[in-house]
This record gives sequence, C-alpha cells and structure tokens, in this order.
Amino acid sequence: MEGAALLRRMETAVGSLNASQEFSRHQPSDSGSVRKLLLDTKTLRLILEEADSLLRMFWRAVLPKSEETKQDQGLKEEVVSLRLKMSEQEEALKDAMERLKSSNRTKDSMEHFIVNQLSRTRDVLQKAKTNLQENELRISSLRRASVSLPPPSPSSSSSSPSSPSTSSSSFSSSSFSSPSTYSPSSFSSSSSPSTSVSLSPPSPSSSSSSSSSPSSSSSSSSSSPSTSSPSSSSHPQPGKGTPPPSGFAVLDLKSG
Repeated sequence: MEGAALLRRMETAVGSLNASQEFSRHQPSDSGSVRKLLLDTKTLRLILEEADSLLRMFWRAVLPKSEETKQDQGLKEEVVSLRLKMSEQEEALKDAMERLKSSNRTKDSMEHFIVNQLSRTRDVLQKAKTNLQENELRISSLRRASVSLPPPSPSSSSSSPSSPSTSSSSFSSSSFSSPSTYSPSSFSSSSSPSTSVSLSPPSPSSSSSSSSSPSSSSSSSSSSPSTSSPSSSSHPQPGKGTPPPSGFAVLDLKSG
C-alpha cells in the first residue's frame, strides 16, 4: 500500500514538473521538487527491497522441497492402500459376523432338535417301562393262578397209558407161569416137529371201542382189573375153553 501511494505521488510530481517546464522554459527549475523526487525514489527502493526480502522468506517457508513432495506422495499412496485394506477387512469382518450368526442359528436349531428327540425317547422309555411293569404283573398273576390250581390225580393219569402194558404183562405171566403144563421138550424141534404159532388179529369191535372211549377203558381198568386182564392166580391155559383177551397175540402150541 505504501509503495502504491508513493508511486502516485511521484507520478503527480513528475507531471507537475513537466507542466511547469512547458510554461516557463526560460525560468530556472525548482530544486525542492527535485530533492523530493529523489527522496521518494530512495524510499521506493527501500520498500521494494523489503518486499523482495519478505517474498523470498515466504517463498522459502511455503514452497516444499522435491524430496518432501516425493515423501508426501508416498505417504498419500500408503494412506490410500491402508484405506483399501481397511475396507477389505471391514467387509471380511461383516462376512465373518454373518457366518457366526448363521452358525449360532444352526446351533440353536440343532439344540432344539436334540432336546425334542431326547424328550421323545424319554417318553418312549417311560411307556416301555410301564408296559414292562404291566407284563410282569400279568406274568406274576398267571403264575399265582397256576400255583393255586390243584394238581391232577396220578391214578387217572397213569391208568390209561399203562393198561395195555399191564394187561400184556399179566397175560404173558399167566400164560407162561405154569411149568407143569408146558415142558421145555415141547419147544424143541426134534420132539414136536408140527409145532405151529398162530397170531390172531384183534377184533375190529374191540379196537374201535378201545380207541373211541379211552376214558371208559381207563376207568374200567382202574375199577376192575380182573376183567381187563386175567389174574395170575387162575392161570388160564390156552386151548382149555377160556378165550384170550382181545388185542393180543395168542401162541398155540400143539404137540404132534
């Protein structure tokens, strides 16, 4: 601002000097105005020098160096790369959070499923336990009922199957108990060459009656053993008018 005002004053002074020289060419020039102009030029020079020094100082302080510019450029690039990495890490973190949430959901669903399955198995086991207890109670009641029933009589159970064997044994003992009637010589082939053995088949009436009514035969055999099988005391001999019992083979020994 000071330099601009000084320049204006110098311009006005120079213009006044030119005008005065045109009107008074023959008169001498004013020395005071010349001195003033010289002083103004000196002050203007000083102002310009100060401005130059200030500009140089400001230029040195503000303008960066080339190395500093390179470092700043590298730092800017590093900042940009770090920002990109940070954005990538944020995206990866978001993905990890989403996966963690989904895994937690699946874990919760699996826990609920396992709890439901365990409750179902517990109910099934309880039902099986109750059914087992009921079956055990039924089995114990059936055992008690079977124990409380009276046992069957051994006479009635043993008479029916043993009657044929007893009758056959009695008949064999009665028919072959008297050694006086049958001598051993009668069984020899040299003394009795015409000895014959005849087997009489059982009568159909007796077999049908014995097969149709086993209970009656067993009761009759148990009540009257003398009628079902011949006694060993009478010793009936074959061929003397006493018919053999039905259902048994008869041995007729005829001497020649």
